[in-house]
Amino acid sequence: MDNLFISLDSLDPETHDARRGIPGLHRKVLQCLDWLREDFLTGHRTGGIFCVLTASNTKEIPEMLDIAEGAGVFAIVQPYHSAKTGEHAHSPLATEDLRTLVATLRARHRCLLSSQGYLDGVCDFLSKRRLPACNAGTKYFSIDPFGILHPCVDQPAVGHVLHDDLSVLRTAQTGKMAGNCDGCWYCFRGEVDTSLTLSGYAGKVAVVCRVLRTNRLRHWRKRFECQDGAGQRGRQDVAD
Repeated sequence: MDNLFISLDSLDPETHDARRGIPGLHRKVLQCLDWLREDFLTGHRTGGIFCVLTASNTKEIPEMLDIAEGAGVFAIVQPYHSAKTGEHAHSPLATEDLRTLVATLRARHRCLLSSQGYLDGVCDFLSKRRLPACNAGTKYFSIDPFGILHPCVDQPAVGHVLHDDLSVLRTAQTGKMAGNCDGCWYCFRGEVDTSLTLSGYAGKVAVVCRVLRTNRLRHWRKRFECQDGAGQRGRQDVAD
């Protein structure tokens, strides 16, 4: 596993736990960030907080990213989409305040891995502006936990990874499904689309370099602290 992000919906524990339906989950999320930092984030791996931008937590996003930075992990942002719930009330509005927010997040928070191109598309998506054509089934696809193939996570099944060739993802029928979709701005779509351009690819290379450098510095710092702690214990034993 190369990437592991944990959803955090709100700074308020009661609000987060109520939305997820699991008491004490907010506390467990914060505890998991410690594990990610200490045991998971090595080499090219990324992990941390997954922030779903909703109508009720827009103003909390900067503080949630502060939590990620304080915990020494990464973060990504994605706007809420009603495809899974059918509930549109949670979608944020593409206000000027939101445009200003997404335009400045990367500059203020080094832990944020979402590209600026993807963040710029958030408000276009929320305001129903035309987005780039969806490449579901051609450039990317989804395999659910049971091995079932989907052009994307919100499209019907078209086959099984153990029984069908991947060509089932590129039929005229699956292409029609993607073409008739109202669209989303999920991280796997918008971010992948961004990386298909030369400038977007260069940006991804820069992010990978930043991740490698950050994880290496964290590893060296942890190793130094362990050696320093062992040295202090040794000196204490001699003194005793």
